[in-house]
Amino acid sequence: MSNHDLPRQGSRAAKCVAMLQQLGGTATVDELRNLVDRKDSLHDFEDKVVTRVRVAGLARVEFDKVTITINGQRYLGIVPEQDKYVGIPAAPRVGGGFRPLRSRSPMVVRPGAFDYRDHPSVMGGVEVPFKSTAKKATA
Repeated sequence: MSNHDLPRQGSRAAKCVAMLQQLGGTATVDELRNLVDRKDSLHDFEDKVVTRVRVAGLARVEFDKVTITINGQRYLGIVPEQDKYVGIPAAPRVGGGFRPLRSRSPMVVRPGAFDYRDHPSVMGGVEVPFKSTAKKATA
């Protein structure tokens, strides 16, 4: 919900939310009308003001009781109790390090399997000796 959907500061709906907070969070529609604005009838006050506050999500209406919501407290600039707790952020996951794929048993290599390393390759008519692709460790 954007700020354009909320009641303007100083309006009867904003005064209604502030009065709800001052009364402990719960009041009847008649109590709110007597404290906020007596010029409208009870039905008109409920229709114009309380419905506006309820639709904006700042209060909840159950029968004739109006209760302020957490969004209503945030609208007034009050930090609700559930927002005060700040948890510990999750720690980064730590892996076990890089281990190349290995077989579980020692590799069985047949005799002569690496003889291709002794003979150079020919690329563009030039003989190129075998180079290992494994990175050499620097000391």
